[in-house]
Order: sequence, then C-alpha cells, then structure tokens
Amino acid sequence: MNKFVEASPHTFAGSITDDLLKSKLLLARELKQIRLTFPVIYVLGSWYGNMAPILDRVGIQFKILYNVDIDAEVKDKSQDVAQQFGISDRVHHLVGDVNRLKYKHPSLVINTSCNDIRGNDWYKHIPNSSIIALQGRTNEYKSLVDFDSAFPMRKVFYLDEIELEDPETKYKRFTKIGAKNV
Repeated sequence: MNKFVEASPHTFAGSITDDLLKSKLLLARELKQIRLTFPVIYVLGSWYGNMAPILDRVGIQFKILYNVDIDAEVKDKSQDVAQQFGISDRVHHLVGDVNRLKYKHPSLVINTSCNDIRGNDWYKHIPNSSIIALQGRTNEYKSLVDFDSAFPMRKVFYLDEIELEDPETKYKRFTKIGAKNV
C-alpha cells in the first residue's frame, strides 16, 4: 500500500483549507439529518479542534465534546478555537493515543482522520450504542467500497464520496455515518 502524506500543512492554516472545511461541513450537515442532539461527542484525531464549532454552527447540540489528539502541541490552539467560538465550557481536550481511549458514554464518535490513525483498535473500542461518523480519502482507501468494508456497521445512515482538491492534488473523500453493533 502506498504511504500517503496529507498535503495540507501541519499548521492551523493547514487545518482550515477549503477541502477540509467542505468535507467537515458535509459531515455535520448529514449528522444533523440523523439527529440534532448528541449529549457526549468524541472527535478522534481532532487536530486543531475545528469540528466542534462546525457542529455547533450547523445546530447540533451537545453537552460535552472531547477533542482527542496524540499531538500535545495542538491542544492550546484547539482550546483557543473553542474559546473564540464561545463553546469552551462544553469542549474538553485530551492528549493521547485514540487506540487506547476509554470512552465515557459517547453518543457520537467522529473520526475525520481515518487515513492518519494507525491501527484499528480505536474502532474496536467504540461502544456499540454509539453513532459513528467517519471520513477517509483515496490512496489509503482505493474506493468507497473499500472504505465501507473497512468499518463494518449494523446500520448505515449515510455513505457517499465527494471529489475535492487540496493544495497539491485532486482526491475523493469518503464519508460513512452509522451504528456499529456488529
């Protein structure tokens, strides 16, 4: 399998490129069609914490959202993002390996970084009662069928792909939302 290097730079500016914002907004809008309220949300591989304000702005309500990232250097900026959008009282930041995460009653688990997180223990550990929203892109996953089969779910609410362009290349981003219970 080819090693894929994300073209968006590992900076805050790289986390808000048009392609990444468009794909996260698509995910948030599709989630809103499924349910408006998710009491506890985990965002795996949260990077700079951009998903929390996107969910908030599209009208998804949550009591607590955990941004989880292995990179301790992004935590301060992630906290700043939550503060700037007025949601810092509901957004918490955890530094650690998502493959070892112990969940506290999640209602939604989001991973828009499926390409970047090695191993799949993160997926195995998600409680069966959770809604799961995932995104990945070509190179790691050859097709939508490949992405779909990598994450088996009992019920799929949304499965689709969009064509995007990052600073270096065109690619397809795959989105899958469902309930695990497999």
